[in-house]
Amino acid sequence: MNRFTNIFTILICLLAMTACQKEIPFTGEVAKRKLVLNGPFSPDSTWNLHLSHSLSIADTGHPRSVTTGVLRIKDAAGQLLFTLDHDSAGFYSHATEKPQVGKTYIVEAEATGYEMITGTDKAPAPIVVSLVDSMHTTFLSGKVLSIDLLLSDPADKDNYYVLEAEAAVYDSNGVIVDFISPLYSYSLDPNLDVEGLGDETSSYQRIYIKDEKFQGQNYPVNVMVSVSYLEYLLSEPYSEGASAEIFFHIRTVSKGLYQYLKSYDKYQNYSSDPTFSQPVQVYSNMKKGFGIFGGYSESVMTFSY
Repeated sequence: MNRFTNIFTILICLLAMTACQKEIPFTGEVAKRKLVLNGPFSPDSTWNLHLSHSLSIADTGHPRSVTTGVLRIKDAAGQLLFTLDHDSAGFYSHATEKPQVGKTYIVEAEATGYEMITGTDKAPAPIVVSLVDSMHTTFLSGKVLSIDLLLSDPADKDNYYVLEAEAAVYDSNGVIVDFISPLYSYSLDPNLDVEGLGDETSSYQRIYIKDEKFQGQNYPVNVMVSVSYLEYLLSEPYSEGASAEIFFHIRTVSKGLYQYLKSYDKYQNYSSDPTFSQPVQVYSNMKKGFGIFGGYSESVMTFSY
């Protein structure tokens, strides 16, 4: 499995389980536990989905993984393609099968004591992304890696982009000793989709862009990745000989996955604000349950540090 895809799957799994724990006011029945599927999928990796359960109004503690479930992948006509095998800790995978770009898939997940949940989505095709320039500079008194990109946006379709940075720190022997996900980023791009997420002085876990105003064009984007914390780690006395790499992800995501990630980031922003009383609904495309079944494709750029 692609290591970045695996990390992305785990992170989305943690998002959804945290959301259930924090009692987001989902509409619908919450009197009993429901299944929660965490299912980002990409043509770059074999199938790997996570199954857990929500908390009912009578439950205390934390949501837990469901290890005795049955997960089926079907085509758009409802024909069974294959089932996924349980690996460990609620992760279900297939050893060889990978999603295909543009093909619609249906997932069914069930387990004893729970109502079966279903979701439908497809992985969009990757786009051509060019690195125009990169440089180290400062922004709002902090050190950043400024990255200039050119997105070749496909015409005649709505496209959704999620940009995210991570970093690995290596010791003098090249062994990973720390992994930072995400590295917060800034952007002054006029087409940022940041309602409820901040303003031009805000840093973001992920950068969200829709192509409403540049569909079918070659569109330039600048993102500034905060590296102050990374430089702090590299300056520690124990880090002599250490190095780092920044991994910058440009993901073309389905509308459902885009809505899920953006709504969760918005929820995080407002959940810590005592002056905001209106609850934020985290998006889900799972019928009779919670979570996300969403396709994406990605390009990854690596910057040595």
